[in-house]
Amino acid sequence: MWSVMASPLLISSNVRNMSAYTLETYSNSEVIAVNQDSIGKQGMRLYGGSLSGSSKLPPAHLSKCNSSNNAQKWLRDTPKKGFIKNLASNECLNVDNCGTDIIYFGCVSSGGTCCGSNCYNNEQWLFSSGQLISALDQKCATVHTGGAVSLETCSGNGAPSQTWTYDSNSNQLIQNAMCLDGSLVVLTNKTNVWGRELADGSWAFVFLNIGSQPVDIMCDASCFEATGFDSSVKLAVRDLWAHTMNGTTTGAGYTAKNVPADGGSVMVKFTRVAT
Repeated sequence: MWSVMASPLLISSNVRNMSAYTLETYSNSEVIAVNQDSIGKQGMRLYGGSLSGSSKLPPAHLSKCNSSNNAQKWLRDTPKKGFIKNLASNECLNVDNCGTDIIYFGCVSSGGTCCGSNCYNNEQWLFSSGQLISALDQKCATVHTGGAVSLETCSGNGAPSQTWTYDSNSNQLIQNAMCLDGSLVVLTNKTNVWGRELADGSWAFVFLNIGSQPVDIMCDASCFEATGFDSSVKLAVRDLWAHTMNGTTTGAGYTAKNVPADGGSVMVKFTRVAT
């Protein structure tokens, strides 16, 4: 995960007493190559939402539209310009800790927030060309498979996952016939897919599972959308931990099988196959 995020790689243990497993983990040349890739792009979440959702920080999510459900009603420009406040909970749409996770949080309109002493950009939003754009960094609210919502780089081609409509009659925020729902949810989606573009045009993916049981994790066509691989392109699959070539797939989707529980992961690299 740290390699996909282009983070510094540090060893804080006694290198003289490392087990064979630990040594393989720290010296995996293929994973280190991802971290040190010359293009220097940081990874992004391609599937799944916040893995830190709780009763204190409920993650933004969608549910089936119901015009009588006040948890799906949102007041724009309340209590300040650009704020989006939920009618039922009185909480505002918020970029958690000025990162990429979108949550519901008490509206903060004085004293400043994570972006500064007199800054509220993490709570302020702009509708433009059907996109819901954060004033924090001009990124777009993006819906992932399963209904989770997070900030991602805005697509210039009107990607369906970033297209929103505000119904001023029902006060609903609608995305592909589903509505932004401000009610509290228990975190049920415990998987993520993260990816990083590499200098040779390939992508390194991490399939992450924080649940208590091993699971299969799928990255479908909408998950692959940010990579630029269309659904028909043929891709070679290499497992960077097993050091094996695992056949081919296409941009229509790939499933990582039996991803271990409790923070387990599968890391693969997708490379376009020459035709």
